[in-house]
Amino acid sequence: MDFEVEAAHSGRRPARFGTALGVAVAALAVGLVAAPVASATATRVGADADINYGLGTNYGTGCQYTVEVSVTDPVQPVHIFDNGASIGWFRPNGGQAVAPWTPATVGNHRLTAVQTGTPAGAPTPYVNVRVGTGTHIGTSCAVTG
Repeated sequence: MDFEVEAAHSGRRPARFGTALGVAVAALAVGLVAAPVASATATRVGADADINYGLGTNYGTGCQYTVEVSVTDPVQPVHIFDNGASIGWFRPNGGQAVAPWTPATVGNHRLTAVQTGTPAGAPTPYVNVRVGTGTHIGTSCAVTG
C-alpha cells in the first residue's frame, strides 16, 4: 500500500497498472488479427423490363433489358450469367452493378451473379425470368408469348 501512495505522489503509476495496460493492448492486438474479414458477395439480382411490354411477360428475345446486382463490395467486379452462360464482367458503382442483357432464346432464364472474392459455398442470388418473342416498335419492344 505504501508503494502505491508513493508512486502516485511521484507522478508515476503503480507497476501493476503498466502490466494491466500491457495485457489489454495485447488482447486488443490479438482481437484485431483474428477479426473476420468481410467478403465480397452479390446479394440480389433483378431484371428491369425498361420500356418493353407484353401481356404474358415483359421480356422478349432481341430486346435489351437492365440487369441490376446488389453487392457488398463497391470495387470488386461482378460476373453475371444467363442460364450459366456468361453475360460478362461488370464493375459496380457503389453497392450496385448494372449490365445490359438481350435474351436470345424464348423460355425460362435464370440470371445469376458472383462477385470476385465471394467465399466458397456462399449462396448465389438469382432471378427467374420468362422470355417470349420480342418485336421492336420504335424505341421499345412488344412481347408475345
